[in-house]
Amino acid sequence: MRIEMGAISLLPETFSRNPLIWTLLDLFIPLALLVALLGYRARLSLFVGTGAYLVKTGLLRAHNYMYHPGLVPLQMAFLLLLTPCGDALSLDARWGRVRPKPEAVYRWALTLVWLPLVAAYLMAGLNKLTQSGIAWFAPDNLRGYLAGNQNRTPQPSMDARAWINLVPDIFWTGMALFSVVIELSYITVLWSRRARWVVPLGATAMHIGIWVLLGPQFPDLIVLQLAVFPMEQLWIQIQSQITRRWSLPSSSPSSSSGGIT
Repeated sequence: MRIEMGAISLLPETFSRNPLIWTLLDLFIPLALLVALLGYRARLSLFVGTGAYLVKTGLLRAHNYMYHPGLVPLQMAFLLLLTPCGDALSLDARWGRVRPKPEAVYRWALTLVWLPLVAAYLMAGLNKLTQSGIAWFAPDNLRGYLAGNQNRTPQPSMDARAWINLVPDIFWTGMALFSVVIELSYITVLWSRRARWVVPLGATAMHIGIWVLLGPQFPDLIVLQLAVFPMEQLWIQIQSQITRRWSLPSSSPSSSSGGIT
């Protein structure tokens, strides 16, 4: 049943028929990626885990079709290997095995890793405009697509058949416009700090809507929004607010010392 598909075709057919190999892959891949997440020999462990994941998903696609879920994180992981990915929040950094690099190195590293995610959204938005054109924004387009996928597998979280025709046309047009705007504007995260706050939240909302109405299709893309959203800046702001709130009572001048407010 296996079809020709790139480098995976070089593996012998007996490789994919061996249940022991599949069991070992299922155990080995998350273990290697967990070691990479902890930051022990970060790039080496990431290379091993990502390489094994490539073999596993390549075999699955070779027996199925070239499906795209899981493809973007795979591409991002391979690009992450080209960056100083273990320089912070890692065991290697904690144990002094890392030499800090100029800030520009880390900025370019982030840009490089974001490219597959940006390309996926940009091509999705352009595909809607080139393949469907203005018809993509017609109310019956999304309404019909939703109705046709109510019986698909996996099942959607919400049965829309009872109310799908009761929703005003402006809602479906707005949903179609929102999806295209988010996908085409995703490229702005490469240079705009403000976009990194807004666009990932919009993409998350879009994917959650797809999950509810059409079933789980892009769980990997929901998680990957954390790679773009400025979590570090958010954490710094939260810490600043907590520190300010708890330090004000102790730092305010007392009435006995003659202080004024």
